[in-house]
Amino acid sequence: MATRRRLSGGSKQPAPAAKRVRRAPGEDFTVGSVLKVKLKNFMIFTDIEFSPGPRLNLLLGPNGTGKSTFVCGICIGLAGSPKLLGRGDRFTDFIRRGEESAETEVTLRTDDPDRPLVVYRKIKADNSSDWRLNGVNTNLTSVQKKINDMNVQLDNLCQFLPQDRVVAFAQLNPRDLLLETEKAIEGAELYKQHKDLIEKRNDIRGLETTAREHEAQLAKLKEKNELLERDVERIQQREELLNQASLLEKKIPWLHYEVARAEFMKSKDKRKQAMKAVDERKKALQVFTKPLEASKKMKQVAEAERTGVLSELKRSDRERTKIDERMLSLTAEIDQHERELESVREQHQKRQQKMANYQRELEDAEHRLQTLEPPHDNTQDMERMKGDIRQLTIDLKKLQNERRFKTEEIMRPKERLQEITQRLQALDNVRHQRLAAVNDRNNNVLNAYKWLEENRHKFKGEVYGPLILEIQVDNAEHARLLEIAVGYNTLTSFVCCNSEDRDLLFQEVQKKFTLDVLTQPACAATETIPAADCDHLRVYDIHCTLDMAYDAPLIVKHSLKDKHKLQQAYIGTTQTEQQMEALMASPVAPRILYTPQNSYFSSSSKYDQNAKSTRVDTLNPNTRFFSASASESERNSLQSQKADLEQQIQDIQNAIHAIDGSIKEKEQELVSQKREQEQITAEKVAHGKRQNGLKQLIQQKTRQLQQEQSQPSVEDEEGRIRRDMRKKNLQRFSELMAQVEVFKKMKESNVCFASATLRVAEAEVQLRHHQRAYDAEQEHGSMQMHQLRQLEQLEQGDKAKAQESKDRAQEAAPLDDALKTKFADMPGTIAELQMLVDDKKAEADQIFIRDPTALQEFLERRTQMEALQKKLDQEKELLAGGQGSIDTLKEQWLPKLKECMQRMNHSFEQSFASIGCVGCLELIESEDFEKYEIQLKVKFRSEEVLQVLSAQRQSGGERSVSTMLYLISMQELTSCPFRVVDEINQGMDAINERKIFETMVEAASKQDTPQCFLLTPKLLPQLEYSPVVTIMNIFNGPFLSDVSSSNNREFKFWMPKSRRVTALGPS
Repeated sequence: MATRRRLSGGSKQPAPAAKRVRRAPGEDFTVGSVLKVKLKNFMIFTDIEFSPGPRLNLLLGPNGTGKSTFVCGICIGLAGSPKLLGRGDRFTDFIRRGEESAETEVTLRTDDPDRPLVVYRKIKADNSSDWRLNGVNTNLTSVQKKINDMNVQLDNLCQFLPQDRVVAFAQLNPRDLLLETEKAIEGAELYKQHKDLIEKRNDIRGLETTAREHEAQLAKLKEKNELLERDVERIQQREELLNQASLLEKKIPWLHYEVARAEFMKSKDKRKQAMKAVDERKKALQVFTKPLEASKKMKQVAEAERTGVLSELKRSDRERTKIDERMLSLTAEIDQHERELESVREQHQKRQQKMANYQRELEDAEHRLQTLEPPHDNTQDMERMKGDIRQLTIDLKKLQNERRFKTEEIMRPKERLQEITQRLQALDNVRHQRLAAVNDRNNNVLNAYKWLEENRHKFKGEVYGPLILEIQVDNAEHARLLEIAVGYNTLTSFVCCNSEDRDLLFQEVQKKFTLDVLTQPACAATETIPAADCDHLRVYDIHCTLDMAYDAPLIVKHSLKDKHKLQQAYIGTTQTEQQMEALMASPVAPRILYTPQNSYFSSSSKYDQNAKSTRVDTLNPNTRFFSASASESERNSLQSQKADLEQQIQDIQNAIHAIDGSIKEKEQELVSQKREQEQITAEKVAHGKRQNGLKQLIQQKTRQLQQEQSQPSVEDEEGRIRRDMRKKNLQRFSELMAQVEVFKKMKESNVCFASATLRVAEAEVQLRHHQRAYDAEQEHGSMQMHQLRQLEQLEQGDKAKAQESKDRAQEAAPLDDALKTKFADMPGTIAELQMLVDDKKAEADQIFIRDPTALQEFLERRTQMEALQKKLDQEKELLAGGQGSIDTLKEQWLPKLKECMQRMNHSFEQSFASIGCVGCLELIESEDFEKYEIQLKVKFRSEEVLQVLSAQRQSGGERSVSTMLYLISMQELTSCPFRVVDEINQGMDAINERKIFETMVEAASKQDTPQCFLLTPKLLPQLEYSPVVTIMNIFNGPFLSDVSSSNNREFKFWMPKSRRVTALGPS
């Protein structure tokens, strides 16, 4: 049964579910039937549970209560696509508004009654889903496999027909109807066989077309080759002669090769003779080698001896150079000592002069210190000045405090002035806000306003507009009513006072910007509008008219009065609305009346003044263009406050300026006193600085004099320098003696070097003699070697020519035994062969050929014919096998299909007969398996003939009857576990609906009938029900917990014999 766990919308307690009658033994569920459906936060339901019966289930409820939600829950919960429901493409569309996820749980019957299949799905806000099978997490693929194993076909309109796809079923053409029917019956085996037959037939159809094309192409090729046979014979005779000439030509390259090979053998013999002469010359050259090598060795020994002596000589020279450098260094040091000695004498004289200067400067400083006068005593003046400065500082502090107090006092009026200024600016901005509001609807308003502001000098009189900127309404409710009464076009119109201005406005504003232009006479600017009398209506809480509710220039008010009769439009209140009946019945009822909710327009008949009619229009509760309003009284009040504050600020600023003048005088006087005090102090400081400076100078000169007196004496410095000079002279003498020894060694080395040089020269003379003899003999050998290389190059060239000739011959005619035999019978010279070739070619040229390409075309066509014949044989073999396969499959499919159609037709005819009509099903056969179809022929009236069911002939109710009876006729053949039909009875007349329902109940009472769900908002009264029918009612509303309680006797069902289940939906 269907119960509700939790209610939304404020329900207190869920209503208890009605008890279901105990099932009869034959009411067992079939495999794949729906045992239970739970939905949570799914579409309109918060938490609901359905427990249907095993046969016919009627799901009842008013429109919008959620019947189709049950169908959506089955489809989405069993991995169906949202497209099957015709309700969008996203799963998130099925989540209840305001929730983050939706949950479905569908329980299906399995082979084991104690172990049903529970399919759980959780749809998340990101369009993803979580799946569970019997509480175990899984994926979509596994769920779809389980569902398919139970033969649940959610995409088959014969099994699953939701509300939004009922029309799609009725629009199925006969061919698609056959396919959908095959899917639903016999486990969809007939559908699979039908699709296989279509595919096989399509494959064979293409193969037959190809075979016919190949046969025609083969016949054309044979016909063309027969026409070329005579030309082919002449071509073959000519080809024979040319082949003989070509064979003769093949021997010519081989004869060229024999000639080149003979030249190569001659070059090879000459090269071998030259190689022998070179070897003999190498043996003769060895006789001159030994004397030459001996001379070279003797020269090397002499050069080595000379090199040793030369090295010794260089070493002695380097040692002499070092001694010279040391001698020069010692001489330079002695000269430096002499210069130092002279410098010491000069420095002694300078120090004596400096000491005399220091002594004189010291005595001068001591004298000035003794003669320095003492400073003047200004103590009394300083004390007087301090008192004056102290008093001036106190007076200045008082003035500064007074100025600070005034400054703080002026801040409050300034802040208030700033607030008032900002408020006035906000009031000025109201015009811009209104202008922006009307410009949102038509951007020409702003352009026209700008044009008017820029061109006001062109007008002779005053121009007003847009009018919304000229109107001031203090009451927001009056502003809304005024906006409704005059309308957008008037609020954006312009008003002028003379014809010339009107013409200019008409050209620039009305034509270019499509805005209205109104004209008023100039006298309207001074002519006041009398106020309407509202005293007689005050009893109805009516106190004014619309023209009294706003302020504007008189010309603008006259324009609005003339155009919209605002002086006749009265303004009422909510209390007026409550007394509207009495007001409308009274003789003082206004013709035009506005209340906060409605507007009332009364009019009298032209033929009977007592006959009155009133039009009532509901008003828009919001104002769009007068949302920003400004009060002129508020503006005047703010302007007055602003003037007072500005005067107050000016008075305080004048007081501050006076205080600033006093402060300035006191500051100048204080500066003068401080300057005089600083001057006296500076004189005392200057005297102290002069006294301290003289004391420091005396100390400095005393210190400098003592430093000069502490320097060493000139006799000590001269003694030290002379001792250093004596030491350096002794070192220079020892270096001079070493230099003498080096000169002796160098003399001996020069003698040895001259002797070694003579021996080297002698060895060079002998070497040159033996080298000339060796070079002469070697030159003869080089000439022979050069001749050998030339012969080797000649040999290689002849060899390459021979190899090239052989390659050309091999390429032109590869030599084998058969070709050698043919070459043996041919002439042996090139000239004879060439003559014979020319004769053969001349004989071939004498044969006339009409079409030179005939032979090539003949051979190409023959090759094509052989390939085509092979393909054609293969295609015929495939055609024979394919047709046999089709015949075999057709023998299995067509008889079974006809048998099913006969059974369906029998049930269909009986069902139609039971409702007093005629109907039959006819299987239309064709050579093309795609064109097989089911035609539903019906006759609802006795004067009609059987006609194919179509939307053009039958009404919607008749098509619904036919569809329902067709589904019932399939019931005995279908292998689907359940069927869903949503609102199929819509459009039926009462008689047909009653008969259809009785037929459905009768069909559902039969054994092995699949589970069926029929959804409808209503059923006819006094219908006959069977115990196998389960009824589920869905109700919605915030007070269900009270209405559906078991104590409420009025909450009764009118189906006493049926099974009843109440599904309570959310409010």
